[in-house]
Amino acid sequence: MNYADGTLARLGDRVRIDHRRGVVVFSLDTDEFAPGYVKEDWSDLKRGVMVDFEAIGLIFYEDMEPDLEFVSRAPEPDHP
Repeated sequence: MNYADGTLARLGDRVRIDHRRGVVVFSLDTDEFAPGYVKEDWSDLKRGVMVDFEAIGLIFYEDMEPDLEFVSRAPEPDHP
């Protein structure tokens, strides 16, 4: 799934909708899950992303919301 600007939604992306900030905690489309989010717990969902918003909590997007704005990518982990 892509944001309105065409950027692919990925785990750890920092996003914003209105003045609310959030972080993508899993993407079914890219099969990426943050620690604490187990793929099997969400097996009834087929596609989309889950965003954890400050002061709101989790919101699932099966289809991309046009107002959900990509802010930045999570830093790449260091590889030894």
